[in-house]
Amino acid sequence: MRKYFWAVILLSGLAPACSKSVTPAPPAPVASFTLDGDTASAVSFGTYDGYSLINNSTNVDSLRWDFGNDSTYTSKEVWLSYPKSGNYTLTLTVYNAGGKKSVMTKHISVYDRVIKSVVIVSLNMNSYGLYQSWGYPSFGKVNAWVGVQQAFAGQSYVVQSDGTFNAPFAYKSPVQQNVDSTSVPITFAVPGRLVLDIPTLSMVGGSLGYGFNLYVQSSGNTYTLSSTYWAQSGPSFSTNAYNGSNTLNLSNTAFKLRTGGPGVEVDYIGDYEQ
Repeated sequence: MRKYFWAVILLSGLAPACSKSVTPAPPAPVASFTLDGDTASAVSFGTYDGYSLINNSTNVDSLRWDFGNDSTYTSKEVWLSYPKSGNYTLTLTVYNAGGKKSVMTKHISVYDRVIKSVVIVSLNMNSYGLYQSWGYPSFGKVNAWVGVQQAFAGQSYVVQSDGTFNAPFAYKSPVQQNVDSTSVPITFAVPGRLVLDIPTLSMVGGSLGYGFNLYVQSSGNTYTLSSTYWAQSGPSFSTNAYNGSNTLNLSNTAFKLRTGGPGVEVDYIGDYEQ
């Protein structure tokens, strides 16, 4: 009887140890994202262009985005945009509940929009009688030139006594002498780098934004024939750079800004450059 009693005690003491379970480690995280669905490892676009970063990561407890320009974010979905041209490494780092991490990167190339030439496409200065209704004379031969002027917030810009807006010039073309509607197209090459600031480009009318202006001189006076300072919608913009993709087609990145009014048209032609 004694032997049997101690065997029972021994077996009952071991029973609790056999019932213990081990908590499994959380599954490993996997970092994954796209730019508006673009899965390429290298993406190129213009300054201030914006794209949604779509997070497809799994087994994630926390995350961190690093744009490669000292901008970091910890929200799941973020908006990607760069104000300066250059080459950047975009990084998503994700962590699971156990602290393990996974990293995914993409190479981002960002390009400036640079105006290379300006073309006066049409110059019918007496069309529709519009300018005469403003008190302008009936024009014959004139001296014509174009200017890109940039206004700033909090300042008011008006037409000066010399017929031009008093905003500072980012570009002023040479003056083409003795031209009329038969003289076009007139092309001016733009020296240096005339880089368009897209946020400023979109703020036209009133005291903000670029003024893409066409001026003519006649009988000692200067007249504004067209200006984007007069239009709330600004210039029309067209480009062959994207062709339906989020990524620049670097073999064909030309763009065009078209401005003007009745009888006059000026095109500002450029390219994407770093």
